[in-house]
This record gives sequence, structure tokens and C-alpha cells, in this order.
Amino acid sequence: MQPAVSDLRELRNMVQQYFGTKGRYLATKRDEADLNRGSVRFSLYDSFVFSFVVAEFPFSSLAIVQHLPGEELSSRLLGVELRFIENDEGALVSAFDVVDRYCRLRLPDKYLTEFDIA
Repeated sequence: MQPAVSDLRELRNMVQQYFGTKGRYLATKRDEADLNRGSVRFSLYDSFVFSFVVAEFPFSSLAIVQHLPGEELSSRLLGVELRFIENDEGALVSAFDVVDRYCRLRLPDKYLTEFDIA
């Protein structure tokens, strides 16, 4: 089976395609010891920062982590652990759905209404 993501550029493109205007690309960070590993960082809904991570080469394991105050990270959202995501389109879309649902539940309805209009 062909992986959904074969490099960080493809991961960035997939995140951008899924989240569209809800996501703003911030940075790509490559692992200095292994340039095939790293993360792409996005701001979602102008409110939350997430890194989408290539954790293992050859891209068999992906992860999503939320950046919290105090340089803390969390990979568990709505009871779903996002530290190990299979590298196939269905698993990635399901993980993106969890992240999107989490963000929308944490934001006030008035904010989401204005954000969706913009």
C-alpha cells in the first residue's frame, strides 16, 4: 500500500488542503540527525498551534501534537491519542477530523460564526 505522505512537503500540502482557510502555515522543522523526520506547524482558527509530525522513516508513523502554554505538548484530544497515526489517507483524515472537532468545541459559537463568514 502506498503511504499518503512521503515527505514533509506532502504532509504540509495535505494539512493545508484539509484545513483550508482554517489553518495558517507557520514553519517546517527538520530533524538535524535525519532530514526525513520533522514537523510542519500550523495555527488553526487563529487560536491553536499544532505540529503535524513525521515520526518514523520511511514515513510509516505520523503524529499530531498541540502546543500548550509553557512549552507543553499534548497528543491526546477528545480522548483520542494522536501519537501514532498510520500513514494512509483514511487514518490521516480521521485524525484531522479529531483536531478540527476539538478546535471547534473549544471556541465560542459567535467566534466560529464570524470566522466561517470571513
